[in-house]
This record gives sequence, structure tokens and C-alpha cells, in this order.
Amino acid sequence: MRGNVPTRLTKLHNGEFDAILLASAGVRRLGLDITEFNVQKLSPSLFVPAPGQGALAIQMRADDPHIALVKEAIHDDEAFTATRIERQLQSLFGGGCGLPLGAYASHKDNLWTMEGFWFHPQSGPMRATVRGENPETLAEELYHELSPSSCLTTC
Repeated sequence: MRGNVPTRLTKLHNGEFDAILLASAGVRRLGLDITEFNVQKLSPSLFVPAPGQGALAIQMRADDPHIALVKEAIHDDEAFTATRIERQLQSLFGGGCGLPLGAYASHKDNLWTMEGFWFHPQSGPMRATVRGENPETLAEELYHELSPSSCLTTC
């Protein structure tokens, strides 16, 4: 479906679609009232989102000393790392926003978990999960679990 979030909601309201999927981060950020719809939140573990879904990137001037204070106030190292390794997986697949790939990285109790979903053109949907203390290795590990070469022996 093409269009921004309000356009998509208008299409749903007008009956052009029976249901649509939207990122709750975008709906919240836009402050949209969606109470007229039956909203079902999907767990990212069950419905793996697109890599970097919900992350914000902010471009700032490096030569402004006050910017360091702003960056310190809004930067989240864990979210930064999660987004970076999710996008690393996307890069390993050589894809952009049209790639049928989901990636979700999370951190709890010093353990990183990265879940992935990929729709293999010949074999259909594939899912895998990898865990470890070092987030730097997870994207490649997950890629090997989901990649076409692994599919040749497991699909």
C-alpha cells in the first residue's frame, strides 16, 4: 500500500482495505487517533518487524558545543546498537526497504537476542533466532541461519 500513515488510515476508514499493518511507533509519533479501528498489537517476537523499525536518526552539527548536550540527553546506546545490527543483517542480504526481511534485536540481562524472518523465493518463509553477549557477531550468525546457502541444506 502506498501513502503516508494518515493516507493509509483514510483508505482503511473508507473500506478500501479490510486491515492494514502499521508501526505503532509511527502512529504514536504522529499523535493519531485510531480508536475507531480494532487495533491488535503484535509482539516483535511473533511478527518480526523491518530492520530499524521505529528508530529515529537525527542529524546534528558537529561544530556546535551545545549539540553534545542534546546528543547526550537523547542518545540511547542500546537502541543504537540494536538498530545498527538489524541494518547490518539487511546489508548482508543486499537489500533495502523492498526486501522481505524482518530483524529484531533486543538486550536483556547482558544477553543480546536477534530474531529474523526472511521469505526465501523458492522455499517460503524462514525464521531463526541467535543469542550472545557480543552484538557484533549476531547479524552474521543470523544471516548464516537464514541465507540461501543454509537453505540449500535445511529447506
